[in-house]
Amino acid sequence: MKILGLIGSPRTLGNTELMVTEVAKSAVAVAGIEAGTVVSLLRLTDLQLNYCNGCMSCAFDEFGKCPLRDDMEYLLAELRAADAIILGSPVYTLLPPGPLKLIADRLIMYLARSAWTPPKPAVTVGVAGLPRWSEMLLPLLNCTTLSLGFRLADSLLAYGAGPGAVLLDADNLERARLAGSRLGKALLGESQCVDFGPGRCNVCGADFFRLTETGIECPLCLASGNLIDNVAVFSDTRRNRWQANELRHHFTDWIQGTGATYLEQRPDIRRLQRAYRNRDFSFLIPPSKLPNSA
Repeated sequence: MKILGLIGSPRTLGNTELMVTEVAKSAVAVAGIEAGTVVSLLRLTDLQLNYCNGCMSCAFDEFGKCPLRDDMEYLLAELRAADAIILGSPVYTLLPPGPLKLIADRLIMYLARSAWTPPKPAVTVGVAGLPRWSEMLLPLLNCTTLSLGFRLADSLLAYGAGPGAVLLDADNLERARLAGSRLGKALLGESQCVDFGPGRCNVCGADFFRLTETGIECPLCLASGNLIDNVAVFSDTRRNRWQANELRHHFTDWIQGTGATYLEQRPDIRRLQRAYRNRDFSFLIPPSKLPNSA
């Protein structure tokens, strides 16, 4: 059995790498002997990932192929080969860093070729310096993980103000070992469910919501619930954005369904676009795009 550790930080022996390693070590200790578990680590910043240009080729190609030539196909192959993943990331200005967004933007490539198999277990690990600057980190990591067809065995946030500083707090390491133990048990077939605690969505862990006519709704995963004594309680998680049937419906009924509609509308769209070709505005050209730029 293969555990794939995805590290969203370029730092060697930085907080993210250390926490992912600790989770992996604990998972192997629990599942390794019986499952023959091996761990492979992949630094996401080592991948060449291009911006999605919205061409939608992957949605309509029979095999979900993307015309961009980069490492996304390699990453998807590694995800398919893994029996479990550990996704770790620091926080950069409230959010995960760029590589995570580049991967999330290419979700349609995954949906186009998904076999809709039962989800495999995963652990997400966020690292940050301050609690009030990391509140969106784990929910976004969790949604990325769920969107790729994995289920959460655990999700944790560790704090360390400098590179490697997570090692100075024994609670960080103990929490990582607990998460790894839960992942190892999940690999052995034991059911593991994440308890995010009161006031949080019990699908993705978000502690923010929007009001609806019938209660509240998580804006990330669309789980629903109610305010009870001024505490958000997300009770109805049987339907959420990341379930296989919901993703399948979104891909086949909406994304692919827009193809025929667009082809019908394209002559009218192109006619209307002509008026915008002669606007009196100019595009700025960055220095790196100028001829003979060094």
